[in-house]
Amino acid sequence: MGQRMAFAAILVALAVTFCAAVYGVRQGGFSNGLADPENTSGQQQDQKTEKSGFAILELFTSEGCSSCPPADRNLIRIANLAKKNGKAIYTLSYHVDYWNYLGWKDPYSDRKFTDRQRQYAKQFRSESIYTPQMVVNGRAEFNGGNQSLSDRAIKIAMDIQSTAKISIQSTVAAKGVRVDWNISDHKKNDVVHIALVQNRGTQKVTRGENARRELSHVNIVRDLKSIAKPDRKGQVRFSLPQGLKADELHVVAFIQSTDDQIIRAAAKSSIVKRQASKTAPSSKNK
Repeated sequence: MGQRMAFAAILVALAVTFCAAVYGVRQGGFSNGLADPENTSGQQQDQKTEKSGFAILELFTSEGCSSCPPADRNLIRIANLAKKNGKAIYTLSYHVDYWNYLGWKDPYSDRKFTDRQRQYAKQFRSESIYTPQMVVNGRAEFNGGNQSLSDRAIKIAMDIQSTAKISIQSTVAAKGVRVDWNISDHKKNDVVHIALVQNRGTQKVTRGENARRELSHVNIVRDLKSIAKPDRKGQVRFSLPQGLKADELHVVAFIQSTDDQIIRAAAKSSIVKRQASKTAPSSKNK
């Protein structure tokens, strides 16, 4: 809790007291010191977190919320800049389900994402949840459409060393995806979260607050699996979402403390086809 309060105090101080230039952040983009590994080339099968800075941006959003499109665009902006520059910044878009009653059922929404947001509300001592909410490394939260705050929060997160390590490898399996993970320096109350993420999505909304708008999204979480009290290595499997191929998805994994919700390490991987094993020729062919 002390770490979280210190982080939040620093964030407020940055937003109120100092100009963006002091922290290497400029309007509409990051300084050259910020970058992201959002590599979708498929060439990198395994990414891991060494003990260096990283940022996980979790955006809680909904297609049924008229306040959310600016935050969705901000996440797209961050993802594009991060991909261009090349450091450990991971963007995740969770579509919650509590605005579905307004006339438009968000096709990406899931109750488990709402439940995850409620867990953050308890940690941040908030009596309610809202969209669009952005959470950075489990340490700070704010309106996801605020570019200035998001850029400053990223800069602060990148300056804090990770305190654990995680690596993952994601491969195409029968009717789905297999993810193998390895962790170290984790604690007994840590949880490993593994997210199956759709690279991009576009939706024409016909009802509700965003009726007659075409909405674009990036890094949409389609499924999230959580492993409490994890071993040093393990494996999970995902089913492919209907209508999607493996090359339209990637995987993000992270270690999070259940004590204070702080994310301690993160990694990302593309999903690759498993290489066929070679068999020795039979004696009949010799």
